[in-house]
Order: sequence, then structure tokens, then C-alpha cells
Amino acid sequence: LIMEGGRIQQCGTVGQVVGRKDDNRCQYEMTLARAVPEVAETLEGIDGLDRVEVHGREVTFEYEHDEGAAANLLRLLFERGLPVARFSPVEHDLEQAYLRTGIRQVN
Repeated sequence: LIMEGGRIQQCGTVGQVVGRKDDNRCQYEMTLARAVPEVAETLEGIDGLDRVEVHGREVTFEYEHDEGAAANLLRLLFERGLPVARFSPVEHDLEQAYLRTGIRQVN
């Protein structure tokens, strides 16, 4: 069960909560061979790619959860000059399910 402000956001077995995907999307992790200051701007122009976070050479984003689409995206990243050293989908776990709900974090 995932709650926010006393309201249920998602419920079910661990497998159901973790496996729930909104419109067949997942998070990807990418490591660049070198830091690219304009990487966020480069990624912003790609249809269907969102929730971009950049931490030095490490980049995460959401995109279609489909191997063919991921292969096309990787080709496009190389064509745009990004020095991709690693590119892989993030395995879904309870933490990812929680983060994907968009619940505001409290400090």
C-alpha cells in the first residue's frame, strides 16, 4: 500500500505495485563517457522522453518500455553526439514504484 496525505495512491501485492506501469514506460540509466554540459537540452528535444535528471556523467530519464524503441533511442543519442558508455532500463522495485507515484518527499 502506498499512501499520501492519508489517501491510498496504489495498493496490491508487491508484484502488482512494482509491476504497474503507466502507459508502458520505464526509467533508464545512462552513463556518459565524459560530462556533457548541454545533455539536458539535448534530451529535451526527443519525443516521449521525460523526467530527465543529470548528475555529472550519470543521467536518468523515462521513455518507452520496449526494446525496439530503446534501440532507436540509443541510435538517436549517438547521432546527437552524446558519448554513451552505458544505457540500461532500471529494474522495478518497491522504491521505484514509490518514486513513480509522484508523491512529494518530506524533509
